[in-house]
Amino acid sequence: MKEDNSLLKKIERIEAITGKLEDEGIGLEESLTLYAEGMKLLKECSEQLEEAQNTILKLSQDTMEVETLDGEF
Repeated sequence: MKEDNSLLKKIERIEAITGKLEDEGIGLEESLTLYAEGMKLLKECSEQLEEAQNTILKLSQDTMEVETLDGEF
């Protein structure tokens, strides 16, 4: 659950950064800093989601193997 919370916080921060970047009142330097932070967070979120997907696939394969073994007996 802690990981989900962390992922949600990262997504919320990305949304906040996006809002700030859409504001025409910020300068170039701040825009670049926010963009870099957003890209870093986006990469971290992508890695977390990929890891979750791999876990789900592994669990699904394990379940299918168990069902196959049950069917053979």
